[in-house]
Amino acid sequence: MGEFRAGKIHGKGKKTYPSGQAYVGDFEGGEFNGMGEYTWPSGRKYTGEFKDDQPNGKGEKVYPSGDRYIGDYLNGKFTGQGKEIDKNGVVKRVGSWENGKFKG
Repeated sequence: MGEFRAGKIHGKGKKTYPSGQAYVGDFEGGEFNGMGEYTWPSGRKYTGEFKDDQPNGKGEKVYPSGDRYIGDYLNGKFTGQGKEIDKNGVVKRVGSWENGKFKG
């Protein structure tokens, strides 16, 4: 649902899936590109920058437990600088990430 160009969603819109997952935000050429929010039925949520349907750039992922990661993403994985924070707001780890793994 949203704006379309040349038969593809382009601009602001919302895409929902039978599984209950949903994306609300910017589209370009039918893909998630720009700022948006992706949610899962489990309660997990990512808010931030997207490029080519993947989290790319700055963003925040919140887990059903309330824990979260705030930082850089590349192709959907934690990459660059970031921090993990527990549900009580206590910082668990701060530092560098590569390909989804903490480097220190």
